[in-house]
Amino acid sequence: MSAGDLIAWSLAAVLAANSVRAVVVHRPPGATNRVAAYRKVMARDWAFTTAVAAWWVLSGWSARRVYVGAPQDGWGFTLTTAVELAVLLALSVVFIRRHATDPRLQARATRLFRYAAAVLPRTRDEQVTFVGVALTAGVCEEVVFRGFLLAWLNTGPLHLSLGVAVALTAVTFGLAHTYQGPLGILTTAIAGVVFANLATTTHSLLLPVMVHALVDLRAIFLAPLVPEGSIAAFSWARWWRAVRDRFGIQLGW
Repeated sequence: MSAGDLIAWSLAAVLAANSVRAVVVHRPPGATNRVAAYRKVMARDWAFTTAVAAWWVLSGWSARRVYVGAPQDGWGFTLTTAVELAVLLALSVVFIRRHATDPRLQARATRLFRYAAAVLPRTRDEQVTFVGVALTAGVCEEVVFRGFLLAWLNTGPLHLSLGVAVALTAVTFGLAHTYQGPLGILTTAIAGVVFANLATTTHSLLLPVMVHALVDLRAIFLAPLVPEGSIAAFSWARWWRAVRDRFGIQLGW
């Protein structure tokens, strides 16, 4: 086994283990000292990205094979999509600022984001640091999940079909965000499918990086809608009890 193959298998194992750990531990990456937690997350993401870069150099794979480079069909679709998303984000920020004190909107946002509330930036220092988190996630998570994992599963030693590779990458990506609860896992997995589609359509990571970063930046503006007192730690056991009680599920053991 070559050094590149060893790094690749190790990275895949670590990513899988990280997702399993997220399911078992299911706690947010820091609520009491968010700035320190943000820095820890950024350091971890860049460490993963550095490992991917080492694998790529040693593997001898072309840049295009891992979706690195300019969009294959030109910049039109990439720039248009990025601008449209930026406009939508700006409009949503205006809406949130105007209706941040609306009790109905706060109640709905709390239901949707109560498990992620612990990581939402609230102070000025947290917001400034979180910009780095969003940009880091946009670059590093796309390099790791789409640039490495998706390409490796699809065109590496396993030779999985593109659909299966996208599905496995999306599941791994979603489970890594277990602290956000079942809805967070689902939406993150769906986002993973979207990012993979953008990467494979444009044959470049640039658009998914931009979209990913913009989507994560919205957390800065969601914080006012979710009071800090609504923070809840996700628990699979508590979630299952709620589902069982809600639907009257009876088990025979």
